[in-house]
Amino acid sequence: MKNALLFLIVCLMVVCSRATAQEQKTWTGKWNNRKYGTSGPLKCVGGESKAGQWNAVFTGTFKGDPFEFRAAFQGKAGRQSTDLIGQSTIRGAKYQWTGKVQGRQLTGSYKAANGNYGEFQLNETGGSGRSPSPTPEPTTTGRSTSPYEIKDGDRLLFIGNSFMANEGGVFNYLAAALQKNRVQIGVDKQINYGKPLREMMKPEVRAAIEAGDNAAVVITSGQLDIMKQFDGGIRQAGAKTVVFMTWELRHPGNRATTDQYTEATRQSVQEMRRMERDTGAMIVPAAVAFHSLTTKPPERMPRIDYLWEPRNIHQNELGSMVNAWMLYAIMTGNSPVGVNFDMPPYVVGQKLKSNPDIRFTRDLRTALQERVWEVAQAWKAGKSHLE
Repeated sequence: MKNALLFLIVCLMVVCSRATAQEQKTWTGKWNNRKYGTSGPLKCVGGESKAGQWNAVFTGTFKGDPFEFRAAFQGKAGRQSTDLIGQSTIRGAKYQWTGKVQGRQLTGSYKAANGNYGEFQLNETGGSGRSPSPTPEPTTTGRSTSPYEIKDGDRLLFIGNSFMANEGGVFNYLAAALQKNRVQIGVDKQINYGKPLREMMKPEVRAAIEAGDNAAVVITSGQLDIMKQFDGGIRQAGAKTVVFMTWELRHPGNRATTDQYTEATRQSVQEMRRMERDTGAMIVPAAVAFHSLTTKPPERMPRIDYLWEPRNIHQNELGSMVNAWMLYAIMTGNSPVGVNFDMPPYVVGQKLKSNPDIRFTRDLRTALQERVWEVAQAWKAGKSHLE
């Protein structure tokens, strides 16, 4: 979807060329994308740096995230108005557009082979007082200061392994939880079973990231440098990076003492905080919730590794629900308490399919959800129990 916004900006580069060096002009208004029903504010300031050579700065927001583009272009004015028509290819999608500048108004429309289409309408608001400096290519600002929150109609891409996909897929649980609040999301996934993040940047994964219609891309956690590489590509495609922080492979039910498990999880927390600080990525601290619930479990749990398959590295149904509630809490900012899934066996009262020694009672659901919300709030405040 952001590709459409990028293309719209390319269109406006030409339009802004109607301003002269003595008439630095500013247009403000909105862009919209009819395919997804989204819109946002846009501002264009343009000026002539030398004969026929123009520079402009474009600022606005996309899904709450601020952006700024600087661009150099050629411009030619008409008599009473400027009628524009053109085409271009942005991140593999072909766009066609038409536009017009008449009086103090700038209008236009665009459509693309990938289904994106929409309009923009800006009105002249005054001079900028200074010609923008030339920059050969449009670039985005660095780290976004605006948090991402899921909105109705968003499309999310999940890149991970069995820690995301087992037990029906945490992406499906998240979508089911959101439906309770009448929020519909689109889900795409690139699952690489048995692979760490460093082995997941395949051509098909790169193409899924670069498609440009993702509001956010959720990646499984991995080495810091690899996560940063993914983040660079995700941000370039106009999406928000979300890191799904997975649990330790060795835990008290699988070849580790509680102290060893705690120390390993604490080191992972430090790594995630560095990722958060250096890139602005959103971290979903599932591993922190697992640690809290393992070291301080609800009453009457039959074994210490009740969130995992017995003596295994993989989560069971209960662990998958904890993951889904944590995604819900972090990505919506809302408490998951009371959220249920209309998908067996994830309803109150049933035994877990692969763990019949655990019954999913209403009290257990509430206890887990309350703990997830507690961990999520502490994480966002920068003070988890492991820091």
